[in-house]
Amino acid sequence: MITERHKRLVQNIGKARTKQELLEAAGYTKSYARAGQIQHTEGYKKVMATIIEQLEQERQRIIDALKVKDLDKEKHRDLVDAMDKITKNIQLLSGGATERQSLTLSFDSTFDETTQGSEGGSTEQS
Repeated sequence: MITERHKRLVQNIGKARTKQELLEAAGYTKSYARAGQIQHTEGYKKVMATIIEQLEQERQRIIDALKVKDLDKEKHRDLVDAMDKITKNIQLLSGGATERQSLTLSFDSTFDETTQGSEGGSTEQS
């Protein structure tokens, strides 16, 4: 069943930066929006499937236009910008990642005694 909140979700697409902001703007509580439980409801899935399909069609139209038209820089920039925004909205609404949330660093734990000794002191060799 599609509710008034679902309709407000659709109206706020593109205005919110995160799914939580989108849900809160539609009238959901902060804790419910943060938990993301709505994504599992049939009404939400139905509304979002329709919206995502429309966004994907529009994105494809932009991609096709970029391939065949002789575009000046301003039109090209506008189309790329629109495609970027549509792609991010698709990711946001379908549950995909919209930003990198983790960074993995690795360090080599090997130790070179000759390098360490030349940086600030002497190394004694026996």
